Amino acid sequence: MEYKLVTVQYFMDEMRLSELFTCTDSLDRIDRTSWEQTRIMCLISAQKVSKKKLRATDIFTLPWDNPELPDSALQMQMQQAKELEDFLNQQPEPNDGEHDDKS
Repeated sequence: MEYKLVTVQYFMDEMRLSELFTCTDSLDRIDRTSWEQTRIMCLISAQKVSKKKLRATDIFTLPWDNPELPDSALQMQMQQAKELEDFLNQQPEPNDGEHDDKS
């Protein structure tokens, strides 16, 4: 997960579930410049052999080419993430193999 976002230690020891959703939602945008450069290079190569005028989105589409989620859908995702986090926080912690002696 140490992919320009957070350190492995933070990911394993401190990250909350709501932060994880934020990170995974932004993974596709981290290398946006690199993806755009790749698409433009492909466009230039394809345009040489095409008889019609091509657009970058004719080569391949990227996630940011599509309109963003409507606010209501985003709010619903945030609510679901919060509910999942609350549910997971209510689960008992594992005791790592330690046994409670009731003598």
